[in-house]
Amino acid sequence: MKRIIVLLTMCMYITGNIYAELKYFLPRDNAVLSILDKKYHFDGDTIIDGKRYTKIYRQVCISDTECGDLSYYAAVREDTIVEKIYCIFAAYSGYPRYQEGTEVLLADFAVQPGDEVTVYSDWEPCRDLAFVESVDEVLVNGEYRKRINLSHESKWQEDDLADSWIEGIGSVIYGLFFPHTQLVIDAYDFPEFLCLHVGDILIYQNSFYNTCYMEPYDPWQGYEQCIQNCMQNNPDKSRSDCEFYCLYWHWNNIKETNRSDFNIYPTLTNDILNVVFDDGQYSYRIYDGQGKFTQSDVVTNNTIKVVSLKPGVYYILFYGEDNQPVYAGKFIKQ
Repeated sequence: MKRIIVLLTMCMYITGNIYAELKYFLPRDNAVLSILDKKYHFDGDTIIDGKRYTKIYRQVCISDTECGDLSYYAAVREDTIVEKIYCIFAAYSGYPRYQEGTEVLLADFAVQPGDEVTVYSDWEPCRDLAFVESVDEVLVNGEYRKRINLSHESKWQEDDLADSWIEGIGSVIYGLFFPHTQLVIDAYDFPEFLCLHVGDILIYQNSFYNTCYMEPYDPWQGYEQCIQNCMQNNPDKSRSDCEFYCLYWHWNNIKETNRSDFNIYPTLTNDILNVVFDDGQYSYRIYDGQGKFTQSDVVTNNTIKVVSLKPGVYYILFYGEDNQPVYAGKFIKQ
């Protein structure tokens, strides 16, 4: 019996610490991160306030092989003792909210499930609180690496995106420099992590794509046009994939400018959705949680019948008589 207890204790100890130590680290030189239409080059060391950083240079591309001039973008430091990645952005890199020389957190690999971690965000107040859902390992280039799986701080909201950090890579949704778990805009483009090359070796590629270059999306274009552009730029994506992608951005952009006199209730309903507005005539479109169009019509008597919808989360967009969006909302059909 004692042997069994000892073995169990040892197993519990090993299991609890299986992901406790990093084995892989960010490259320091001769490496390129591809994020949407930009490439970020790791170009050797520099010393800032007595600490060693890796210099990052960025270039904007028009194809995977045709890129513009390199410009200094940031300095990245990986503290292997506390398992954190820090960054100092250049003053002219598109992040004017921080003074040059301010260090920000990009990733924390010491966290455990249930922890909360505050990382850099380009939205005010320049911080994003992420919730650690789980810690596991993922196969990268033939070897297993530690992975941190995250959700946004308001993890009960279905419209918040998740992210994952992989050791030696960083965020695999938006890319190393965009570690947060909600809407991200980099110079009016939505960054999307695609590839990591070290020398001529492709270390990691976003499994959703077969390319290391993508043309940026215009987040303010129409929903249908966004879908068409998405499918044209990504032949491997189905229409349903692009519908979900475009719905999220389109819905969020409309939500940012919601009319104050417009509202819907109850947000948890079985049959009727009430619509409140001052005057005018409005149409609506309803999409399910996967971005699939489900229903549309003109609002009559300030009510919308949703009794035929299946239970779940739904997004609803309202349009004025000029067909311009005026309100974005969300409700749950019981």
